[in-house]
Amino acid sequence: MIFFRKSRFLLLVTRELSRKYTFPLIVGFFLGLVGMIGFHQITSRFSYQPFAPVLRVGLVGDATPSILPFGIQELISGGLTRLGQDGLPLSSLATKWEATDSGRTFVFTIAENARWHNGLGVKAGDINYNIRDVTFTVISPYALRATLKEPFAPFLTLVAKPILLSGLKGFGQYRVKNIRLKGEAVQYLHLESVNTSSTPDREYRFYRTESAAVTGFQLGDIDVLEDISSSTVFEGWKNASVSAQPHYNRVVALYFNTKDPVLGEKGFRQALGFAIPDVGFERAYSPISKTSWAYTDTVKKYDFDLNQAKKLMANA
Repeated sequence: MIFFRKSRFLLLVTRELSRKYTFPLIVGFFLGLVGMIGFHQITSRFSYQPFAPVLRVGLVGDATPSILPFGIQELISGGLTRLGQDGLPLSSLATKWEATDSGRTFVFTIAENARWHNGLGVKAGDINYNIRDVTFTVISPYALRATLKEPFAPFLTLVAKPILLSGLKGFGQYRVKNIRLKGEAVQYLHLESVNTSSTPDREYRFYRTESAAVTGFQLGDIDVLEDISSSTVFEGWKNASVSAQPHYNRVVALYFNTKDPVLGEKGFRQALGFAIPDVGFERAYSPISKTSWAYTDTVKKYDFDLNQAKKLMANA
């Protein structure tokens, strides 16, 4: 009974207040609605994400603003072309191209919907490649001519290099939010997602040595540690997982000085080839990437054979 009386009293008070202040309430409602819409548009424009997820990555090696790892450059921007898994050029900023004059002239058509991270449209005049013996000429805002001094078959792979304006501005899925330098070296780089809040930002920390990077991982400064030479340091770690991934765009090779009296002997070099043990990594039989259309493994193989190595060494 008491609850009913209190509820009735509140209902009467609310009704009287709404009658007395009908106009201010309506105005306040619409002002609040407009304010919410405006706030949403402003925060969307500036990609404001106060609780955006972040992936913290550690890398070993030196980097400068002009020489960033290629994988990071690809996140920030793109080239006129891009390379497929087989090494063949595919369309990127250039939607198509035409080669004439026996491969000395290329005309690229630029995508008209591409925009730099500052909001300006990408134009042919923005392309800032500096390639020896290649002249770039703007035909129109969305057409670019490249003239080569001599035909060069891999030219389309050269223009797959991501195009970056000053301030590391690109047109890729990530843009540079923050960068910290020590001298000319990059120590910290924060990339934020351009298109969607569900894609995590990326923070990169650069370490001079692997031991420093491992320490950073132990301290929790990074979540992922990439491209280290050995995973033995993580053996026994319960809270860390290790995965091996071959890089088919890299090759580790051993070169012989054939002018040396000993290394000049073919049999001695073959003996060294047979003496190289299986270290557990995938072996490259060619300097050409295994994923390339031009790759072949129909070459002389020197798989580990210690007995054969000793025979050749004895006869060298």
